[in-house]
Amino acid sequence: MAAAGLKPKSIRNVLVLLHGAFEHAIERGWAERNPVRRAARPKRRRVGDANPDLQFLEMNELEAVLRAIPDEVVHRPPADMRRGRPGPAPRCRQTFSGPSFEL
Repeated sequence: MAAAGLKPKSIRNVLVLLHGAFEHAIERGWAERNPVRRAARPKRRRVGDANPDLQFLEMNELEAVLRAIPDEVVHRPPADMRRGRPGPAPRCRQTFSGPSFEL
């Protein structure tokens, strides 16, 4: 997989999936052993080297996002279609616990 250009995280994800599938097969009696247990997994990068998936906005970026949010509430009429299927959208009725939809 590495020779095909997959990144180490993708390879680890595949191995975790296969490991779980083989463990399930062992529990069901469909397999006697898990060949993925001995598979070499790519090493993880050190914390300082990793580029985190979660990134935060700078204060000026956050303020720009907040300024872009409109102050008024937008009310939209119910659609005539329901997820591409013909027919009216479910009617919304207010209850003590909030809106609920009738089907």
